[in-house]
Amino acid sequence: MADKENRRKCFKCSSSPVEDGVKLFRFPNPGTRNLFRCESWARYVFPDRNCTIEVQKKLYSEHRMLCQRHFKDEDFADGDKKCLLRTAIPCDKLKKTSKCKNYQKKSPTFAILLQGQIKNSKCHLRGRRWSKEEIITALRIFKRSPTCYRLLRRLFTLPSPSTLKNILNKQFAISEVYETIVPFSVRLNEPMFKTLRKFVNTQKHCGNEYILMFDEMSMKKKNINYECKCLAEGLQDHSTQGRSGLIASYALVFMIGGIRKKVKQLIAHYFSSGFATADRLAVLIKEVLHQFYKAGVNIAVTVCYMDGVNGRALSILGASTEHPYITMENRKIVVMLTHHIYSNALETCF
Repeated sequence: MADKENRRKCFKCSSSPVEDGVKLFRFPNPGTRNLFRCESWARYVFPDRNCTIEVQKKLYSEHRMLCQRHFKDEDFADGDKKCLLRTAIPCDKLKKTSKCKNYQKKSPTFAILLQGQIKNSKCHLRGRRWSKEEIITALRIFKRSPTCYRLLRRLFTLPSPSTLKNILNKQFAISEVYETIVPFSVRLNEPMFKTLRKFVNTQKHCGNEYILMFDEMSMKKKNINYECKCLAEGLQDHSTQGRSGLIASYALVFMIGGIRKKVKQLIAHYFSSGFATADRLAVLIKEVLHQFYKAGVNIAVTVCYMDGVNGRALSILGASTEHPYITMENRKIVVMLTHHIYSNALETCF
């Protein structure tokens, strides 16, 4: 009897308890309460045949068996896989992928970082080379938090902050070498407006409403000469309104924010040696609004700090106490002049 039990094999894969160390389970006896289960067992063995009651009874009478490899872990009543539940149905198990194949399921950003680690981990500091994708990924992390980026550099191999800053400063080489990085020159950012035009076409009309924010901030005086382009940066520059030889100490920044969406983006900046005059500021506001309407962006509100220059500039554009709005290209834009307390929160956006 023992020899007969040892000679039994799995009817599906021919595995035996002696050679493969598996546990065998007999086909269930067809009855009125387990018709679906018996038919599922028979269809698993004969997927191309008509599994009638006679076929099921024959499998049971001939003591046909299936091994534990054809059942899931939750089909067993115990952890040793010696007792099968009455509701167990055999199925094809998926083979586990190797660790190397599991890395393919990771995000592309993780793959880029891992590739940089393998390539530059054993290189000297001055001998490390970075691809365009690796630099862009590092810039994304550095933009989120420079302090966190310095901590990550202690744990992983990443480009130094000075390398990232040098790449951002090379505005003229960026467009040729790193095409995906947008150069921010002193004027309206034309690549950003092209992106906004594509983005607006995918949005509904109710979601295409934005706030225009502008403010002036002080900065360190610094003059940078680009010999390749015969251009000096750090001087007063108002784009179409002309440049001067005075060293800039203030930056006039324009930014938009979504009303119904969490969108915030810098779109233009200008350099001034002092505070911009009301007439010059009014002209620059007109230029910015004209480009927005040309791109299809609807500016509903303007927000700025309530000081003399901003107030006079908006008055030149037609805003008053009785009519707190300006009209541009037959569109009304509400004017909001904030006090000093709210301006501190506004400055955190820039």
